[in-house]
Amino acid sequence: MDTILEQSPLFRGLEKEHIAELLNKYTYSVIEFKKGEVIAKKDTAYSSLMIVLKGIVRGETTNSGGIIMRSNEIKAPNLISPAFLFGGYNRLPINVVAQSDVSILMLHRASLFGMMQEDPVILSNFIDILSQRANLLTKKLFYLSFRSLKSQIAEYLINKTYNLHEPTCEKDLVKYFEVTMNSVERVLEDFTKVNAIQVEDTRIIVSDVEKLKSILNDNK
Repeated sequence: MDTILEQSPLFRGLEKEHIAELLNKYTYSVIEFKKGEVIAKKDTAYSSLMIVLKGIVRGETTNSGGIIMRSNEIKAPNLISPAFLFGGYNRLPINVVAQSDVSILMLHRASLFGMMQEDPVILSNFIDILSQRANLLTKKLFYLSFRSLKSQIAEYLINKTYNLHEPTCEKDLVKYFEVTMNSVERVLEDFTKVNAIQVEDTRIIVSDVEKLKSILNDNK
């Protein structure tokens, strides 16, 4: 367990021996879940930070139309909803469901607070995690401020190109914008017709950024 936690963003920069020493001082538990089991239900109090030690989990919720909305997968050794652990409203906004057989480390809030007081590296790591998530949310809200899905996807692909990210794929867009695959495919088909992008085995490669910018300006 200490080896996998060494790779966790919360314990980044710490030796596994030091991680083991910290865990021996504070309250935690490890719980196993089978594929398909609900690890935590929406609106339940979130009093222990959950860290995925093995397997994959995903957040799920149901919208007003009865459609299940799924968030991105969370793989070991990442944290589950750390921003909801502290503050006035510490309840999970989604159901957390195991996508495979899963092991979860439950680190009580008081234990995490004690670790952060004892080791500034953990405090710094936790602040970095929250900051990165806040930045991601800000970018997502920026994309969603546009009127059309076409402009949202155009802006997304332009930024991915300038930031030198790996080519995205159709499923990435479906997950990110929480829309149907058919909606994404229709937009990408329009982009392909004007040679702004190429789609190769669902991978999206931007071939003309200027054409995407033109699409973005025309669809605001």
